[in-house]
Amino acid sequence: MAHSSLDENSRATKEERVRAAGIPPALARNGVVQQPMPAVRDDSHIEPINMNIQYRLRDLDPRVVAERPLDHHLEHLNRLMPISSAQVVLEHQRNAAPAFCASVDLAVPGPDIHAAARDHTLEAAVLKVARRLEEQIEARQNRQQLRLKDREQCRRVQSTNK
Repeated sequence: MAHSSLDENSRATKEERVRAAGIPPALARNGVVQQPMPAVRDDSHIEPINMNIQYRLRDLDPRVVAERPLDHHLEHLNRLMPISSAQVVLEHQRNAAPAFCASVDLAVPGPDIHAAARDHTLEAAVLKVARRLEEQIEARQNRQQLRLKDREQCRRVQSTNK
């Protein structure tokens, strides 16, 4: 009997720990916590491509490339549209105002995409370029969707006229 009361106490403590952690009972079995499957984003229509990113610096400290300021933004853009390569130019023009310039050329299916921006800080110029690239990619995708919808409507009209 002493053995069974010990088991009940150990089970109670496991159940208490599960409750205290805020884990729903359906996820805990026999005191073992089972992690729920993470939500998976459906990017199945876009195949991931290894992107080649080249940085060129003009009158900037080489440590800037070590930080790779645009990589995160380019990975996000790669989820929207496959990018095979990116040419990034970051420069500091001391005689110009605003002094920092960032430009990016993306090799994508169809015509390449280019954006450039200037600002008083390098970070702001990078954010402007990333936003302009995203706007161009979204505009291209919207035009493609409109073309597909127009084709579909033309086919429906043609099929009803026959």
